[in-house]
Amino acid sequence: MDPTFSAYRRRLAALTLLLVPLGIATKFYAGPASAWVAAYAGGFLYVVFWTLLVLALRPTLSARWVAGCVLVATCALEFLQLWHPPLLEAARRPFLGQALLGTSFTWADFPYYAAGALAAVWISRWLRGRAGASSARSAPRSALAGLLLWCTLFAVAFGTIEGAVVVYLRELYYPQGFSFPLKQIEPRVLSVEIVREAATLLVLLAFARLATAGRLRRFAVFAFCFGVWDLVYYVTLKLWLDWPASILDWDVLFLIPVPWLAPVLAPVLVSLALVAAAVVILGASKLSLRPVDWAVEIGAGVLILASFFTNTGVLAAGGVPANYSWMLFLLGWLGGVAWFAVRVVRSRVVQGDPEQRRTG
Repeated sequence: MDPTFSAYRRRLAALTLLLVPLGIATKFYAGPASAWVAAYAGGFLYVVFWTLLVLALRPTLSARWVAGCVLVATCALEFLQLWHPPLLEAARRPFLGQALLGTSFTWADFPYYAAGALAAVWISRWLRGRAGASSARSAPRSALAGLLLWCTLFAVAFGTIEGAVVVYLRELYYPQGFSFPLKQIEPRVLSVEIVREAATLLVLLAFARLATAGRLRRFAVFAFCFGVWDLVYYVTLKLWLDWPASILDWDVLFLIPVPWLAPVLAPVLVSLALVAAAVVILGASKLSLRPVDWAVEIGAGVLILASFFTNTGVLAAGGVPANYSWMLFLLGWLGGVAWFAVRVVRSRVVQGDPEQRRTG
């Protein structure tokens, strides 16, 4: 490694080590403004710490890209505090679990997380300048960070709108709380809802078409926005309706061409996989998918969709869904994720080996 990067890494590592006792101290500080320090300073330092730690391990990465990823992950952990299943509660019980996972959700934490990300970027740039390390490699990462930032903002806003619409519908049809069997909806209202769902997909497709160039990259933008949109939708319902009570509660996912039903965990897993795959595709300069790759992924998607349709007949008969085909879902989900992961790893190996590039 370039000596300047070695110096940059050493300074990052030293500062990261310094932040550990400083962060712990915020939980025991008893001086002036102790309530503010205990509530918010730790969140600020949390984002700074993880950003600088990643940069210390990979000093050639863009500071803005790393800070953005840490900020998203930290916000996701904050939203995770809305759920209190026994396993998570057990993990949060020790001091280390409380420090890493948090215990209670509050909107006031988010500005401090953002401030921590900005501070980490400034600190890393200052340390990089002091060490004389070049930042030439950060331009592609910065472009990717900008694209993902705007995609995230769009998807979060759109997911919030989706959640608001469903809040209105549930206030009208389920004022006592959403449950099965479903209530009868007037045909006119149902047709409007189906048109709205189709329009939602068209908006996501149009945004992907305008956001970038190339079919694969456009597909990745669509997948990223769809995944974030879906995740934000469930977060808004949890915030506004305190639903779902459990990640295994049943939901009607879609109405086109027939109703899709599954426990909330299933679409959440699909959305997380879509977001992760999209980031990999957008961040890879030479990744391509062969027809066989598309065939496998489409097949995996068909299996997942089939699991969503297994209770459609029960719903049509006015019944309550009870048994979800997790075997069918996991076969599709794990198969699709595993195939994509192997394809990505193999693609990187081939790119780094001239002999393999010649032999395919």
